Amino acid sequence: MRSCCLLPIAFALSGCVASPAEPGPAAPAVRVLQVTLPVSDVEHAARFYARLLGRPGERVGPGRHDFPCGEAVLACLDPRSAGQGRDARPLVEPVWLEVDDIEAAFARARGAGCASLDRELARLTTGRRLFRLEDPFGNPLCVVEGAQPR
Repeated sequence: MRSCCLLPIAFALSGCVASPAEPGPAAPAVRVLQVTLPVSDVEHAARFYARLLGRPGERVGPGRHDFPCGEAVLACLDPRSAGQGRDARPLVEPVWLEVDDIEAAFARARGAGCASLDRELARLTTGRRLFRLEDPFGNPLCVVEGAQPR
């Protein structure tokens, strides 16, 4: 059973194989280890994402707070506080996340202080429900419910 943490959909990359146009053996498996969200205030990000994800995460450096999500880590990084000498710039494309309980995740998002949040759940053509939000730092996220048991 998966945990209730949001999981990057990018795990679909696991077990990639060579395309038919490529000769030779199958390519090695690929797994996403970390998704980094640029933030301008790591303390604020830690509070926001703890509320959104329903878990506290862990401070791993002066400008970084990590949230384990399945096999990957959702890392909130303030590059200025981390000593990188630059400001955070929000992502352009959304990070897709998967949850087991979409209603509970939507309720947590309503209370987390999103910069923007869908008013209601929408549906993908597959029937899975989802909602979109923007974190307080301008990063777009899309949260989708996990596949239903057969």
